[in-house]
Amino acid sequence: MVSCAAASYRRAMPESMTLTPETRELIDTREWSELWQPAGDIALANHGSYGRTFLAVRTLHAAIEVETDQDPARFFRYDHHDRIEAAADEIGEFLGVPADHAVAFTHNASTAVLEAVGAYATPQGPILTTNLGYGGIRYGLVGLAPRLATSYEEVELDSIGDAASIGDAVLEAVEQYTPSVIVLDQISSATAMRLPVEALIPAIRALSPETRIVIDAAHAAGMERDPVVAGADAWVSNLHKWVCASTGTAVIVTERGSDMAPAFRSWTGDEAFPRSFTWIGTDAKAAYLSAPLATQIMDRLIAAGLDEHITKILHDAGDELAEAWGVSPDPRPEGSAAPWMRLIEMPIRSLTQQELNGASLIIRNQLKTDVIFTQFQGSTFIRLSAHGYNTLGDYERLVEAPSVLSSY
Repeated sequence: MVSCAAASYRRAMPESMTLTPETRELIDTREWSELWQPAGDIALANHGSYGRTFLAVRTLHAAIEVETDQDPARFFRYDHHDRIEAAADEIGEFLGVPADHAVAFTHNASTAVLEAVGAYATPQGPILTTNLGYGGIRYGLVGLAPRLATSYEEVELDSIGDAASIGDAVLEAVEQYTPSVIVLDQISSATAMRLPVEALIPAIRALSPETRIVIDAAHAAGMERDPVVAGADAWVSNLHKWVCASTGTAVIVTERGSDMAPAFRSWTGDEAFPRSFTWIGTDAKAAYLSAPLATQIMDRLIAAGLDEHITKILHDAGDELAEAWGVSPDPRPEGSAAPWMRLIEMPIRSLTQQELNGASLIIRNQLKTDVIFTQFQGSTFIRLSAHGYNTLGDYERLVEAPSVLSSY
């Protein structure tokens, strides 16, 4: 159902904020790579780390910045509140957010998780997460816990365990610690695996009713259809990854009218959610206001077969590399794989975290391909990801990766 704010927002949209005939034609004729800035001589096989912004969104972003600077007082004092909230409603429609929940913008999923934990954590129970959580968030939670007069605990999960073993380990930890808040990844960045959050949420509720549940869905928006998981206290996701909005665009979803507020409150900080997040200060808003255009492009791409395009590329690339390297094509348990990412074991020694970063740079320099490596259970893996601009050729350069890294 289209909200009144979103409907009004659409009617008020200038032509530049909706799909142009040129963009529609690029999508319909499958000239998808033209939707992004040309990548140069580096094959981008690692979309999942930082994402890329649609050219049309970049153009709109720049136009909104010009508009803001032409009359800042009008924009910030009179216009931006309603426009931000209407844009958030548009995003909510794309994500399938239920009517009793709302969307607020923030800069990235990491800050959104920390905002939610800061609102929910109490001294009565620790902050609990897992070893599969994103490293930046885990570091943030470690630092946040003492400021909230609580502690930090981490569940050690089998990195590529099946849903049953992961679920059992999480519930055992909930029973042991009775956390005030738990942070669970919907998709683990390190393993490109989907965790069984739909089953875990009601199980945690039954075991520890007072525990607040935060879902880090940084990779879910765009990659999954109707990605918002029911029953969580807060759900957060990036829009600059798979939705291809401007860099630094993310959302937090929670109950409409709740007392969720940013850690650093400003003019609207004492109002009910989502307005509590609308004006945290004089901040750039163009990324947020241009995000609905990214969802329009994604909707049309998905209808044109984006899922099938990405799945086939990663399937063919992964199988080709696994055969060339003599390794298993995919170590992840059946049904757990994130659809737009692929994990392949490297036939090299286990690398340290510092060495992993160095390995990525070597591959970038010698094979002209951007990739990311990860390490767990004594093995080194390469994580591939793809979007509409990728072709099989972007990954075929990696056949020589083990030999390039053999002396590293």
